[in-house]
Amino acid sequence: MECDGKRGNHQLNFAVSSYGSLRSMGVFLNNTKIDVLNINAVDFEMHTVLASLVDGINVIELRDSESTKEPNVDYLDVLPVSGGAVTYDVWIAGYPTLTGNDALPDAHPHNSRLSNLENYAFGGIPTDPTDDSVIMPVMQLGAGATPGSMRMTYTYLERKDAASVGLQYIIEYGEDLASWTSTGVVEEDRVTIDSDYDQVTVSVPESSSSRQFLRIRIVIL
Repeated sequence: MECDGKRGNHQLNFAVSSYGSLRSMGVFLNNTKIDVLNINAVDFEMHTVLASLVDGINVIELRDSESTKEPNVDYLDVLPVSGGAVTYDVWIAGYPTLTGNDALPDAHPHNSRLSNLENYAFGGIPTDPTDDSVIMPVMQLGAGATPGSMRMTYTYLERKDAASVGLQYIIEYGEDLASWTSTGVVEEDRVTIDSDYDQVTVSVPESSSSRQFLRIRIVIL
């Protein structure tokens, strides 16, 4: 089954029947196992799975772990998850292949540049390291209003429910890698990307220093 999706959390509603009194079927999204359905009846019954889709075509499969037979699927509804905050624990539970230490906020289970927490904050997929470049924050450097000064801006994706789930995006800058401050950071622009994320651009005070560093820290309270 295929669906033309939009990046973000979605609810997959299946009506499925099996070939016996009890069968175990894996749910795969884009060839990654995200859940297991235990089907108890030969008649169609409802099952719900939380999934994080990517932009464009998403391939959803049910694979019978007990035989090569395919299940009967009456319908599949793909519904955006909205109207409530999605905590880190709920979000990471949508990737059941990540267990134990691999499910921790600071883990890099697939050796990606971004941690699980950063994927959660920026709208990434922790099981797919190839999307890091798409969601990585972008820093831009330009001339400041004062001759000889530099002006730096930083653009990143921010969850709309950040305040509700205790998620903080802290922008810090400094002239070396030892001393950091967030004093004077100003939000310049905020654009709605979709129902889950805004694109935010901030600036830091102009500097005449020959070097300046910028970083973002993601914190859950």
